[in-house]
Amino acid sequence: MYSGEDALNLPILACGGAGVISVLSNIVPADVKKLCALVFENKMDEAIALNDKLLPLANACFVEVNPIPVKEAMNLLGFDAGIPRAPLTRLEDAGKEKLISAMKAYGLGVKA
Repeated sequence: MYSGEDALNLPILACGGAGVISVLSNIVPADVKKLCALVFENKMDEAIALNDKLLPLANACFVEVNPIPVKEAMNLLGFDAGIPRAPLTRLEDAGKEKLISAMKAYGLGVKA
């Protein structure tokens, strides 16, 4: 089984999941990889601490339907991810504020 929901990565992996299909890994790939490795190495205290750090960012990536927030996050990181194709729209201002706040709290350099 694979986790397809970033907020559930830790519990699914801890119950024997084989890996993740992650939106969050577009933004912080090394940390998502580290979370998986920590669980597989049975370093649960470290995995829980990292998961606690990842959760606010993961939640911000779903303030609107995927892939709207993650495309905006990638643009904010300086990548040219463009805008979502129709019928999706740009991230609304309120969602963008939440995303930027979560990214800054995580320690990511945001190019707003």
